Amino acid sequence: MWLKMTEEVENIKEEFNTIFDEEDSEKPAKNSVPLEKYEELKKENESLTYELEGYKNEAYLAKDEAEKKFEKFKAHFVAQQALQHKTVFPPLPQQTVERSTANIKPQPPPPTPDDDKVITSGPAVPPTEAKLISILTSFLMVHPLGASLDYLVSYVRSMTRNVTQATVLSTLQKYTELFNCETTGIGACIEHRWYFVTFDVIKKEK
Repeated sequence: MWLKMTEEVENIKEEFNTIFDEEDSEKPAKNSVPLEKYEELKKENESLTYELEGYKNEAYLAKDEAEKKFEKFKAHFVAQQALQHKTVFPPLPQQTVERSTANIKPQPPPPTPDDDKVITSGPAVPPTEAKLISILTSFLMVHPLGASLDYLVSYVRSMTRNVTQATVLSTLQKYTELFNCETTGIGACIEHRWYFVTFDVIKKEK
């Protein structure tokens, strides 16, 4: 919304400057703009300038907030990956010592095949898939209004050329806790847009 308003302000400023340029080129020796109109346009130009600066500040704040959210998600994602690759060792068997009148020290139990086994928790995410998730996440976080599949594929291919549209779609559909697709319109005007929804999911869980 603020981008559209910024464009409108720029167009009005350009129109304002064009009026004076045309008047000066047609009558260089005479000021054809009435003083009252000049003052009115001048005030309007100043007002639009202040509005434009306000929109720029809003854009900067929105960008800064998106970057902070991305850093928070990245830290959460890295921590999750670390937990998924963490190895858990089974507890050591407890040794039972039987009392003997001959004071013979019991021998340690023989090793079992299970002693060399480790248990891993959580499915591992392939490196290529993790990279694709990071690219899609960073793109959608700075596009809060969502993006179409074609737009996403075009952006991903600009960074990773060998990725296919089917791979991107499969990743989006696989990680429903990260991405969600919403459909709008009817008939020929139907549109599918993908959104980053991790923060919404976290809020609902709380």
